This record gives sequence, structure tokens and C-alpha cells, in this order.
Amino acid sequence: MFCFTWSVGGTTDLIGRKIFDKWMRERMIKHNVTFPEENLVYDWHYNLEKNEWTSWFETIPAFEVDTRISYSEIVVPTEDSIRMKFLMRTLM
Repeated sequence: MFCFTWSVGGTTDLIGRKIFDKWMRERMIKHNVTFPEENLVYDWHYNLEKNEWTSWFETIPAFEVDTRISYSEIVVPTEDSIRMKFLMRTLM
């Protein structure tokens, strides 16, 4: 389900993601796939070690600002940047 979401539905915009989310959830119910009800299917990562769906924010350590760097160098991880970084590493 995770791979299908990102290979087929990964190029949609926000409206398309909501439509794709509804379509995916209908398929998951049909095939008895357990999936979190909150948020969109794009907001979840499948953790193979725990054998469960987890939030993208649970895949990274807690964020702390390094006070030694300048303000312009601070990059705050967002859900989008976390999942895109994961997908890029996976594809590489």
C-alpha cells in the first residue's frame, strides 16, 4: 500500500491527494488492510521493524536548533521534507 501510494499517487496535488486517499482507503477496507483513520494515506510510513504504520515525524529524532549556526542555515524538518528525503534515499 505504501509503495502504491507513492508510485501511483505521489504526483498529485492536494485535491488529487484527497481523492486518491478516499480511493485507497476503499481498497484497503475491501482487502481487510488495517490502516490509521486520521490524516491522509500520504501522512504515514510503514515501519517494517515494528510491523505498523507510523507518523513521518516518528521516523526522525527530535529536532533541536544548533545554536552555533546562523539563522539562515537552520532547516526545520517538515512532514513534506521528511517523506521526500526518505523517498529520495529509497529511490537512490
